[in-house]
Amino acid sequence: MAKRSRKQHRETDDLVCSRCNVSLDKQQIYCYECGEPTGALRGDLSARQTIKEVWSAYSLVKSENYSFAIFYFFALFVPLAVILAATINNYYLHNLALLFYLPLMFIPFSMDNEDSGRYTVKGYFANLNYYFKYFIFIFLNILFFFIIKVITDSVDPMLNIVRLILVLYWLAIVTPLPSLIGHRDISCLKGLILVHRGGKETRWQQFFLIVFATLINLLGLALIGIGLLVTIPFTFKFIDSYYQRMMKYELLSE
Repeated sequence: MAKRSRKQHRETDDLVCSRCNVSLDKQQIYCYECGEPTGALRGDLSARQTIKEVWSAYSLVKSENYSFAIFYFFALFVPLAVILAATINNYYLHNLALLFYLPLMFIPFSMDNEDSGRYTVKGYFANLNYYFKYFIFIFLNILFFFIIKVITDSVDPMLNIVRLILVLYWLAIVTPLPSLIGHRDISCLKGLILVHRGGKETRWQQFFLIVFATLINLLGLALIGIGLLVTIPFTFKFIDSYYQRMMKYELLSE
């Protein structure tokens, strides 16, 4: 492909490599010629930029999500705390309970509110048919955690730090998976392959999303739970928005 000058690039509004001046597709993250980053990871695919832009829009309608957040907290979050407390001393019962209960907490990822930014109780119940997809998603997570637990416990307890690293890495991989299986007619297993393959360049960004989501919800919980009125819908929104950006860059194409 012939190289273009920067002047020609500005006139045609194409994407051009800042190092070798090769014309690139707008969806490219790295230059195919020299490997130079295109800036996507500092722009559209930046976790920080995503959170900032989503908050800018979400803050205008956050009060319209309060009723959903209250429903989510009392109908789903509080029962989860009870389940965790009741089964904490029995590993297998604990995971069995989570297997059947956690899919209910992932239903909002299937709600199509890209334009309005609003989550509703009615929309939640309308999407309960996605329960089985999220059941498989939770099953795969529990299975992975069980396998690495067996391996690390049987070899050396010192490997617990390795287990922690693997858990964090796994969570970073599957970050966009709930949105992917919620918005597309695709199986969880196939979706897992796509997010593993497509997220190679965005893994650290996805990890940052998980860390940020954890911190803001812990903060929301610490504020007598009142902060969760904002953080619960916002968490679903910015993770789902990042999935949409990955789709824009064709990172999750089959």
